[in-house]
Amino acid sequence: MSSDVLGILADLQRKFAPACGRIQFCGLDPLLRDMFRITHLEDVFDICTDEAEALGLLIS
Repeated sequence: MSSDVLGILADLQRKFAPACGRIQFCGLDPLLRDMFRITHLEDVFDICTDEAEALGLLIS
C-alpha cells in the first residue's frame, strides 16, 4: 500500500470523526497489518481479525 493511499485513508477518517464514524479493516494480510502497526495507523483505524469482530465493535 502506498503512502498516498495511507494518506487518503487517514484523511477519510478525519472526515468521519465528527460524526463519530470509524473506518474498520478486517482480514488483513499479516504484512499489511504490520504496516498499520509500524506507522501507528492502528491507533487511527479499527483493525479487526475478522468481520464478526468488526461487527461486534459496532454494537458495543
